[in-house]
Amino acid sequence: MSKTYAYEEAGRYARGWHILAFSQELKIGEVKSYSYFEQEMVLFRGESGEAIVVDAYCPHLGANLGGIGSEVIGDSIRCPFHGWQFDKNGDCVAIPYSDTIPERAKGSLQTWPVIEKNGFIAIWNDPEGNAPDYELPDIPEWNTEGWGDWIFRRSTIKSHGSEIVENIVDEGHFYSVHGGRPVVFENYFDEHTVTQFSKVKQ
Repeated sequence: MSKTYAYEEAGRYARGWHILAFSQELKIGEVKSYSYFEQEMVLFRGESGEAIVVDAYCPHLGANLGGIGSEVIGDSIRCPFHGWQFDKNGDCVAIPYSDTIPERAKGSLQTWPVIEKNGFIAIWNDPEGNAPDYELPDIPEWNTEGWGDWIFRRSTIKSHGSEIVENIVDEGHFYSVHGGRPVVFENYFDEHTVTQFSKVKQ
């Protein structure tokens, strides 16, 4: 049976920005490991404050850059095995036991486009490998007086991403899922975002 939609293909994930973490979760010099799009990756914050995401495995001999002994030095991450350091472009910038860096070590570590705004860190995914062609929208109220930081709770939802999008236009589920009747239910679509405005009567 052939697949009707691209998202039904195994290993294919939505093109666009995906939130990886909240800004408050990542301190300068900190390294965190993630598994997204069936790939292992590490997120770290360099000395400059920039959030950087690279593939988890060192291209030298495959050590996990998020493993015990990994370290952030300046704006690069240091491999815990042989101490090779990689910057945000995936270039090896230092080898502790060598004065020269092999040409093939430049750009050898895959990196991910990152955007940090509105209090969260997002990475770009494109199944065809294309660069981002739009930015995340601004939340004008973010970080203004009277508004606090995000309060969040993580949970696992066994659902396909398309179901989340379909939920936006499904007025009928409000009665049984949310326990109320929508008295206002409006959706606004533009090129990359959808905004829902609703009022629900209990």
